[in-house]
Amino acid sequence: MRQALAWTLFVIGCTRTVPAPIVDATASLVEAARARPVPQRLQARMGLKIDSPLLGLAGSTGGAIILDRPGRGHLAVLGPLGGPLATAQTEGTGLALAVTGDKQHRVARDAAEVLRANTGDLLDLDAVLGLLTGELPLDPERIEDQRRLPDGDLELVISASRGVRATAVLDDATATPVSVVVTDKRGEVLASATYAPFEVDRDSQMLLPTEVTLVMPDLQLTMDLKYRSWTFPETVPEVFALEPPEGYATGPLELVGGVAEALGLQTP
Repeated sequence: MRQALAWTLFVIGCTRTVPAPIVDATASLVEAARARPVPQRLQARMGLKIDSPLLGLAGSTGGAIILDRPGRGHLAVLGPLGGPLATAQTEGTGLALAVTGDKQHRVARDAAEVLRANTGDLLDLDAVLGLLTGELPLDPERIEDQRRLPDGDLELVISASRGVRATAVLDDATATPVSVVVTDKRGEVLASATYAPFEVDRDSQMLLPTEVTLVMPDLQLTMDLKYRSWTFPETVPEVFALEPPEGYATGPLELVGGVAEALGLQTP
């Protein structure tokens, strides 16, 4: 009796962490991926490994994300005592970075426009925020090729203007992304995201990623986010403004490192 009870509890425990298949053999995997619910307003805590010469940060620490989509997002890189080492936020059109150590604040008010231009209108700031929860730019009209991989997953080639393409892989059982890589006409990587397996959030019942690795070479940014907790409040703190915190020196983003300058990121 005791053995049967232990086995039952073991099975129940496993089913809480492994997402149940949501796609049957006759379903369109692309349609299922587009229909998968994703949170628009959330707060999340995570373990964060970051390499960002732009922010002057490298190493492993904690982090927090606040999203209020479409367009509004806030990322805090946290120190050992829980205070922010650096923050990045957008209100949908611009991007602001603040580094606590030297009290420097840099802003690009036309960041969304520049991002769209550099990715052939495939990504804007809201689309980048969507990548953090596993939402891909899957416009059916832009899918120019697709094929089944040996493991059953589906690989898609998504076209954009200026020769930009995205190659995305969808898990065949859950319609969640495995990876997406955006390249320019020369095949050079503009952005990429890779995902650890998704799990069903107990409270929302949504499939959410356990880990996301986001790489944006032009911004010299690599982030590995291991999610620890999710909450979905009705309202979130107003932390999306581009204005500098009190006491910070501010200037255009292109003054930092020269990378953003090469992209044309600047304030009016």
